[in-house]
Amino acid sequence: DYILKQLDSNTSLSLKSILELTKILELSFHLKDYFYKERDVSKFPLTDSYFSTLYTNPSITKAVSSAVIDENTLCDTASTTLSSLRRQQRNIEETVKEKLNNFIHSSTYSKMLQENVITLRNNRYVIPVKEQYRSMIKGFVHDMSSSGSTVFIEPMNIFELNNQLHFLQAEESLEIQKILRNLSSLFTPYIKELMQDYLTIGHLDFIFAKAKYALATNSIFPEINQKKYLQLIDAKHPLLDEDIVVPICIEIGKTFSSLLITGPNTRRKNSYFKNGWIIVSNGL
Repeated sequence: DYILKQLDSNTSLSLKSILELTKILELSFHLKDYFYKERDVSKFPLTDSYFSTLYTNPSITKAVSSAVIDENTLCDTASTTLSSLRRQQRNIEETVKEKLNNFIHSSTYSKMLQENVITLRNNRYVIPVKEQYRSMIKGFVHDMSSSGSTVFIEPMNIFELNNQLHFLQAEESLEIQKILRNLSSLFTPYIKELMQDYLTIGHLDFIFAKAKYALATNSIFPEINQKKYLQLIDAKHPLLDEDIVVPICIEIGKTFSSLLITGPNTRRKNSYFKNGWIIVSNGL
């Protein structure tokens, strides 16, 4: 409901929200396929009135599935621009790592490093340098360990490459927002249909939950009358242990209109009404 309100206000949705709307369409499709495939729906007119209202849109679900990996990630192929930007980033990252690997494994600088690893600080590639050697390596200090024994330096020879990466990442972020707007716009014309699907799926879930519970408790469909007549045949409390509860037959509304059940809290009465006493009246 909140997502649809966002959509109605022309707000660009997050990947998570887009996937949730897509799941509604996918579930609607599978529900209709389940109900109408190889089934004589004329035997189920009441449920047919729910299933028939479900809206599906395979073109939208296909568009989203081809662009989205999960709620945090877009596919590289979500757009040609995004694919190009990510390819450029990977190429630059490989160049940066190659330069830094040559640096940390060189006989000149390896002894100056706390560890022979490449890490990130402030989203820039850096190397961990022993504090006493910080002046021996030209570059920018981005961080320091809590003990002060290690400084994280961005060497000058990768400074411009890191800048290019930052620029490409900013461009990628803008492109992702553009893609999200485009994906969100796919759902905008169908806000009413999506809301109807949302409500209908909830109703169907409730119907099938009741049916599943009825089967588990061996329940029957009651015959309703307007004569204030009640007849329970071998009725059992559904929440009590089936092996312990004693079935009971109750009839009221023909020769008498009220029934009082009382007495000590013995096991037999407890199995009927849990405990205490109860007045059954068809006139109140």
